[in-house]
Amino acid sequence: MYLYTSIFPGTFNIIAGPEPKVKHKQKNILLVFWMPIGYNSSMALYIDVKYLGFVSSALPLFKRKSDNLWNFRCPFCKDSEKKASKARGYIYARSQELFFRCHNCQYGTTFYKFLAKVDPTLHKEYMQEKFLDSKGESTKKEVPVIPQFKAPVFGLRPKIKLDKISDLDSQHWARKYMQGRMIPVDKLHMFYFAPDFKRFVEDMGSEKHKDLKPDDPRIVIPFYDEDHTLIAFQGRALVDNKIRYITIRMNSYSGPLIYGLDRVNKDSPVYVVEGPIDSIFLPNCIAVAGSDLNRVSAMFKNPVMVFDNEPRNKDICKIMALSLSKGHRVVIWPDDMKEKDINDIVGSGKDACSIMMDNIHSGLTAQAKFAFWRKA
Repeated sequence: MYLYTSIFPGTFNIIAGPEPKVKHKQKNILLVFWMPIGYNSSMALYIDVKYLGFVSSALPLFKRKSDNLWNFRCPFCKDSEKKASKARGYIYARSQELFFRCHNCQYGTTFYKFLAKVDPTLHKEYMQEKFLDSKGESTKKEVPVIPQFKAPVFGLRPKIKLDKISDLDSQHWARKYMQGRMIPVDKLHMFYFAPDFKRFVEDMGSEKHKDLKPDDPRIVIPFYDEDHTLIAFQGRALVDNKIRYITIRMNSYSGPLIYGLDRVNKDSPVYVVEGPIDSIFLPNCIAVAGSDLNRVSAMFKNPVMVFDNEPRNKDICKIMALSLSKGHRVVIWPDDMKEKDINDIVGSGKDACSIMMDNIHSGLTAQAKFAFWRKA
């Protein structure tokens, strides 16, 4: 037995039968499809979102990032004891269900199990409603109470209307800054100069400009997807500033922020680093704009994880250990190397690419070298 659904403008009709039989009184049928009886994916997602709204008051810094993405402080690792503003727990929709993932402790699970841990009492009500839904009985129709935030409005194909670093005068201070960081001349066109980053963000249509300070000059680093569509941009401070990087996500994009998707060849080994500037010194390299390199591992056939050289950083060590446990190839830097990242290595006059290639390890060898490196 199957359920056959016909969708008309403004209606959703269900017809049961052994074969597709659609009795329609309207001529403008938009879509007809079938699914196993007892399965209602849209209602399953509705229930998940409703109960996320109920439990949201118990999740610090809870906010809705996009239609199917919510962010808050992780209730399991507490995110950060030092910074109360850190929020790296996420609920996201996939295959008509909600899932939880923390980008700090790396814990991930279904919304079903997440709710059971966070609010066992509410979870019992959730289970009952899920059961009623599976039997085809009507469920409550309360509208989920989830905080709504006005989203930035961007064009479909937004473009950056700033001077490229390559077009600036050779004595311009922003160009000299980039050349001081050893950025190759043939790569300067990949970066832009914003004399007033706040105004630039406003011109791009983002309301986040309200939270920014005026007269803040920054290097603008654009993030593009595989179709060369702008998905985000990052502002790198040029003067002393507590906030070195400011990342603005385009409203139409809710996926992971990855720098270099427009250039990478997924069929070849892909080198994964933390910072966008580091990525331009390595072949076929992408950057995740953070330390959690593992979050993109499933996207590539043969990733090589290139973490920063920070053996004293507990977060990086934890993520590296997880990467090794998954069997990934990881760069374990020489224990006598003082430079922190790829850009530092290049700045010291060394061949960063060669050093990296000589220190790629996996398996037991990598585990042994990692144990020694983290104690260096």
